[in-house]
Amino acid sequence: MKALFQKEWRENVKLAVLGFIIYGLLLLRLDIGYVGELKDLAQGIGGRGGEGWQPLLFKTFLQGTAFLCPLLAAVLGWFQIHNERHRDLWSFLVHRPVTRTQIFLAKAGAGLALYLLGAGLPFLLYVGWAITPGHVAAPFEWSMLQPACAMLLTGPAFYFAGMLTGLRQARWYASRGVPLVSGIAVSVCAAIVPHFWQALLVLISGAAILGFAAWGSFRTNGYYCGQPKVAKPALALGLVLGTMVITFIGVGLLTKAFLERWFVAPVEWSHYAMLKDGTVYREIDNNGRPAKLLDLKGGPLTSRKTGQPLTRQELSGESAASILIHVYFGDWDWHFSYFKKPYSLFEGMGPSGGALWYYWARYAKVVAFDLSNRRLMGSLGPGGFSQRLVPGESFDYPPGEMLDLLHTPTKLYRLNLADRSATAIFSAPADDPIGGAAVLQSAEEDHSLTAVATRHFICLLHGREEIWKAPYEPGYPAYDNIAVYRLEGTNDYALWLTPARRGPLPDRITYLANGHAVRILELPTHPQSLVFDASDKVLSFGTAPVLIVLDRALASWNVPQIPREALWFGLVGAAISIVVGVWLGRRYSFDPPAQLGWAVFILLFGLPGLLAFLAVQEWPAREPCPNCGRLRIVTREHCEHCQAVFRPAEPTGTEIFESLC
Repeated sequence: MKALFQKEWRENVKLAVLGFIIYGLLLLRLDIGYVGELKDLAQGIGGRGGEGWQPLLFKTFLQGTAFLCPLLAAVLGWFQIHNERHRDLWSFLVHRPVTRTQIFLAKAGAGLALYLLGAGLPFLLYVGWAITPGHVAAPFEWSMLQPACAMLLTGPAFYFAGMLTGLRQARWYASRGVPLVSGIAVSVCAAIVPHFWQALLVLISGAAILGFAAWGSFRTNGYYCGQPKVAKPALALGLVLGTMVITFIGVGLLTKAFLERWFVAPVEWSHYAMLKDGTVYREIDNNGRPAKLLDLKGGPLTSRKTGQPLTRQELSGESAASILIHVYFGDWDWHFSYFKKPYSLFEGMGPSGGALWYYWARYAKVVAFDLSNRRLMGSLGPGGFSQRLVPGESFDYPPGEMLDLLHTPTKLYRLNLADRSATAIFSAPADDPIGGAAVLQSAEEDHSLTAVATRHFICLLHGREEIWKAPYEPGYPAYDNIAVYRLEGTNDYALWLTPARRGPLPDRITYLANGHAVRILELPTHPQSLVFDASDKVLSFGTAPVLIVLDRALASWNVPQIPREALWFGLVGAAISIVVGVWLGRRYSFDPPAQLGWAVFILLFGLPGLLAFLAVQEWPAREPCPNCGRLRIVTREHCEHCQAVFRPAEPTGTEIFESLC
């Protein structure tokens, strides 16, 4: 096996080197661009925000890894097989004094080692550069590497998919490339699960399935017949992953092309908004058509000046300025998928005073990184600026939309990054903690207006001066979204409370004059619901019933849910597929265990299962039996109907071998 490993390495190392160069040049470009951007920031020129200053979270890095690494793996797997598909060369290879399994293992070992050289090595060099102090002016936590690592680890699945594509005795325009689609399915599943360990489980399972399928096909020169018992179900599962994607896309395109125009039920969603004079209106969108603007009585929304119906364009100058607060008292956990969690670890606050500033959630403090040496300068907390990142009094999480406005349970601070200071502008008693704060978001209004929500009250501040204080009723947690609207022409305000979840609770608006409630308005509920229309029903015919049955398990993983109504249509599609599969099995005289096994497989996977069944089986020609006259399979020695043997061909006089009969 050592000689075979060396042979595969010598023949395919050029592909790994090419991949190393392409991927390495991409990462080098990101490195150089990042250094140049920091120099521009030091000179006060432009710059990105947030994760744009952490190279491990660059979209170009993640997208390049997600595209180039699977591509390199698939190319390696395919070329290792394609280069030896010439019949004489293939015969020479498989007739070595070693088993085909040993040959396959030598090929796979060399191919995966070359993948690590071409993709893994530049990846490790880039990560090593990014985590070395003095190279990156941004916070770092190990969980930031999880999305990129998951993309890198899709390589084995794509490698075996490439091998399987090169091995299978199928047409390119039919099912030969389906394993590559299966690799895409594995990578997508690994990206949508919430936890990294679940992504690893998906990637290992996908690579194992495709690996066993490639091994079985290697042993039989790409044919299904004669494969080991472990390899046959692996091949079926490996192909059904791809056929599920193909079926979903194909049926979706056909549905959109032929059904959506006539059979899609109108799906409306709406929301309420407020004008400068306090008028509340309802905006309704319907499948991308022009929005309807209605008053609360259901009539068209009219202009105060002209009395004519308002258009969407005219609303921009009529909408009231607002302060939006999302209230949170730390009584429940924030859950992010491993793919999104790195973006919640810190928030970029921008350059100031020769430093890049971040709110770092791990320490609940504001930290500064020097733009010149890219090292941590210190941290800013409620007690002031410190040149070290030390434990102590910290701000609450999450910081909210306004990063210069942070709070502890009892104090609200306004930050001045240029002076490296945090000034308290509001205090609350210990039994009435602060749950959120925000400033007025309007280019035409005074930005010094600040709204603060405590457990029992909502206060409006001008600077440090309290303008009014209103009860927080209905309170948290039923209502956790607050909007304070400043109305035009008066000192009146509107206090709009939105329930935590859309449902039976109505939105509640309190109009204030001189800090006192003068009118309360409760808005009719308008729950948004998805309509399971005709296009969805047709699309459900191609959905694997096993995915719908696993709806509960997927719900616990926070995976986007499949409508339960789809189960019945998926089962109908599976039933039709079973009928076709049983008919084909009887036509080609499958034995009862094979018939039962494929029927269960198609029941679980529906139409994609039927397509996988068609793809893996070899369908030999049939000719009339001379004895019984019924069509019989030409690859069998006896007729499956009458057990008669094939008659030898009539002699033509050109035979050079003795008759065996």
